[in-house]
Amino acid sequence: MVAAQSRNLWALEQFGDVPQGALNQPDPPTAWVNDYTFTELEYEGRGIVYQGHDTQCSVIGNRPFPPGNLGLNYFEISILEGPQHWDLSIGFCGGHILQKEHPGFYLFSSAYFSDGDRKSGSSDWEKYGPSYLTNDVVGCGIDWETERYFFTLNGRKLESIICTDLRRRIYPVVGFSGRDRIRIRANFGGPFMYDPVLGTL
Repeated sequence: MVAAQSRNLWALEQFGDVPQGALNQPDPPTAWVNDYTFTELEYEGRGIVYQGHDTQCSVIGNRPFPPGNLGLNYFEISILEGPQHWDLSIGFCGGHILQKEHPGFYLFSSAYFSDGDRKSGSSDWEKYGPSYLTNDVVGCGIDWETERYFFTLNGRKLESIICTDLRRRIYPVVGFSGRDRIRIRANFGGPFMYDPVLGTL
């Protein structure tokens, strides 16, 4: 418990404006950053429409996940249109993104792709879970105390992955590619299809 508390306070201090030992959490993400210049993207509040111009791009949340005393952070996306093959991805990144790449292709990022594969940083592709399509709900969670992250599909938790590199600002991120129109809507605050407290539905 002491080690976990120490780890949490360390993470909180990375925000710069949180005093050591503070119990209040920084505000969680609420929207996607929409100051990029991609003409392929349209923003609808917490939603994004990718128009399908056969390019790749990443879109990051407007704030990092608040680490620390809550222990676990989580968000979901609902897929309203698309995707095909591996053209959609959901995951997290360390704040620095390559705008013209999916997450999982650059340092301090990991993503679960719509064809069921997972990729992290410079690692190879790995088969991870089922593919996902229109009307599915996909989630990404980070457990700060166990230093693991996981993804969910339609309320079911998939395998947890160990990650010892979570001691930094971690942001939600989605990626798009391909020729087909893709439309998603994010849920940063709940209620979620997967309950991070109770576990798998």
